Amino acid sequence: MTRAIELELYQPYARSRILNSLESAVALKWSGDLAIGGGTAYVFASLTTERWQFLTPDMIRREVQLPGDPVKRPKWKVTLSIPRGTFLFGQPRLRDPFLFLGEIVPTRNHGSRSLGQIVSARWDDYLLKPRLPRQMWAQLRFRCLYMDERIVPVDSWVGRPDPNRFIETIERVRGRRRVVAKVYRRGGGTLTYTKQQATRTLVYESGATSRRAILPYRSWPKGAAADEQTALEALIVFWSYGIFLPSIRWRKDRETTRFENHRPALLRTHGARP
Repeated sequence: MTRAIELELYQPYARSRILNSLESAVALKWSGDLAIGGGTAYVFASLTTERWQFLTPDMIRREVQLPGDPVKRPKWKVTLSIPRGTFLFGQPRLRDPFLFLGEIVPTRNHGSRSLGQIVSARWDDYLLKPRLPRQMWAQLRFRCLYMDERIVPVDSWVGRPDPNRFIETIERVRGRRRVVAKVYRRGGGTLTYTKQQATRTLVYESGATSRRAILPYRSWPKGAAADEQTALEALIVFWSYGIFLPSIRWRKDRETTRFENHRPALLRTHGARP
């Protein structure tokens, strides 16, 4: 007879050990993320993918990407239900053991995400009890916005997240002479826009990869404004979808190309100010 495991919060466990401890047959759902057996349900969330997203310390989202071909899309229920008392395990990195994070319960938060006129994904939110401690939340959060190295609390657990909140925050960059705005996505890297007077840079970093964007404008001030518009749109798209604008060209950071609008002679001649 297999002995049941006494779970301790935030301690690591092997997925196989949890499943082997169940006394009855295990039913796997959600591509293996949800396991039900022995009268208990377990969710094994790989946090290195966009399928599971911690948007606040007490809310985790399950998002499913949909095939582009409507014929291949699965039928979708109003919400993805789970039994009450479902235990959540999160895997911070690939090949890491799963951390026991507590219990999740369903909410009324669910919806879809669109790219243009096509629904690209559907999502459901689940409430986590207890909420993540501050240090654990900093480690596992799915995405965040930094302004001058300080985190701006954009995502919130009040009904459905408001996408306009991020856009309104980013729009304030236009009125500043100097700013560093950075979008971080767990597993997706960072996209950083730096504005220092007449210089504009947009850099993507992920692990050892670092690339700079190339924009064509060189005039001041109209060119700088156009470059800034493109950079802000890039941040919005990266925040929402984890992708880049197709109009932006990228080169490896170790190359000499720089994405900047800097015309010192022009500035000295006309006395221009940002």
